[in-house]
Amino acid sequence: IFNVEKSIAEAILIQTIRSFLNEIGEGNHIVKINSLGDSDSRNRYTRELTAFLRKRLDEMPPVARELFRDHATNALLHLIEQEHDLANKSPSPLEHLSDTSRRHFRDIVEYLDMSETPYEIDPKLIGNYQCFNDALFSFDFCDDQGMIATEAPLIIKGGRYGSFIEKYLKQSVPAVGAV
Repeated sequence: IFNVEKSIAEAILIQTIRSFLNEIGEGNHIVKINSLGDSDSRNRYTRELTAFLRKRLDEMPPVARELFRDHATNALLHLIEQEHDLANKSPSPLEHLSDTSRRHFRDIVEYLDMSETPYEIDPKLIGNYQCFNDALFSFDFCDDQGMIATEAPLIIKGGRYGSFIEKYLKQSVPAVGAV
């Protein structure tokens, strides 16, 4: 979805994906959502995350330390993937949102509530810092007991990526997408 700055873009995309999943018989799912915020929010969060991880370099596995040299978010993504204890202790991007980003995220959550979409706010849902800005979402599939399935039929992730487009086109184009 291009040229829509408002949170309705994320809500429409999420509902479109949910309709697709229901159509193919994968209606038992939950949306995980998070926000990295605008550039000010991301900068504040990156500073906080960098300081947090720098103090704990000795606790980090070698691969995460190497990734930390490039960017703190890359190290965090690795720690999350490895289910390392530091990932659970790390700061949440939601705590660093500007007022504008907080309103945007709140509006998305309100749309999800109104549409009775099952969702969880997941502060460890972090996308590539060079690609995503603001809201991120993913879909987890549930088994018959409502537990998160260990093997998912699909991997679906998405979010707002206008800053990625801006880097290459040199102009601002609000964009939300999913793969």
